[in-house]
Amino acid sequence: MALPRTWKFANGKALKALVTHRPRWQYTPIRMPTVNTRPRRTFGVDVKRARLRHVGDVTVVLSKRRRNDGPQQTNILVTNLPEAVTAREIVGVYLRRWWGEVWCRELKGVVGLGQHQVTTQVDRVERSVAVAIMAYLLLLTLRAKDIPADRPWSAFHLQRAFAWEVMQAQWARSARQLARKWLQLSKAA
Repeated sequence: MALPRTWKFANGKALKALVTHRPRWQYTPIRMPTVNTRPRRTFGVDVKRARLRHVGDVTVVLSKRRRNDGPQQTNILVTNLPEAVTAREIVGVYLRRWWGEVWCRELKGVVGLGQHQVTTQVDRVERSVAVAIMAYLLLLTLRAKDIPADRPWSAFHLQRAFAWEVMQAQWARSARQLARKWLQLSKAA
């Protein structure tokens, strides 16, 4: 998992202290396959065994995309898996997990997952999640022609295109109604 920089080691130091003063030469470059357009991506990683205050013994992997990235762009990945797990495997798991995070962000931002006012009754919560996923799938179905086959896309762009199309249809309908009303008034006069 990725942790906030404010978590503390057993000795009281924060995780951000580990990242802040880490020289660039301590990061080992690794090449990872990606799922998007580029075949491989290079990451700089540094592995350290540590004891976190509330978690216990963990492996901390500091990962950055570019060699010259500063401490703010460094991801802090923490796992309690055995020491036999390599930094490459930990970064690989994080990269595969990232697409699920993007999908959850789209569900929350595009169709409002988690914003519905429901009680704590399990069946109502399930229906709320089901309605949000159905709205997401409906958006994908209605805007399927806007999804490029060879490039990344976002549901936020599909939502914007759908809203623009609905507004244009409403403006055209209002203009037709106004023209019809003026035509009736001119015939009556």
